[in-house]
Amino acid sequence: MKIAVTFEDGAIGRTFADCPQVKIYTDEYREITDTELIDNPKGDAALADMLAKRGVEVVICDQISEDGIEALNGNDIMIYSGNTGNPDDAVTAFLQCRLDNQSNGIDTECVRQ
Repeated sequence: MKIAVTFEDGAIGRTFADCPQVKIYTDEYREITDTELIDNPKGDAALADMLAKRGVEVVICDQISEDGIEALNGNDIMIYSGNTGNPDDAVTAFLQCRLDNQSNGIDTECVRQ
């Protein structure tokens, strides 16, 4: 599974569309096996499309607009919004089914098997 986290100055970026970078984590059996830091192409649709092409299944962010939610939903990417702090800690919490999700209308049950 690939998990993307908005990234700015070593922390979770404030907004999905405008964060300078995105950190992509590759998870195998609840272990992070690889990370990649990529530049944000800017814009909800552009970022959602880029993440989908890279095989991302989950996005962790702080704030996200309705357009961002729509763009990610259109690419079948789950959204965990309302998160701040250390990106590595957020991914660990997600993998352990402890990550908060404040996205409206998004199922907050743990997706990990």
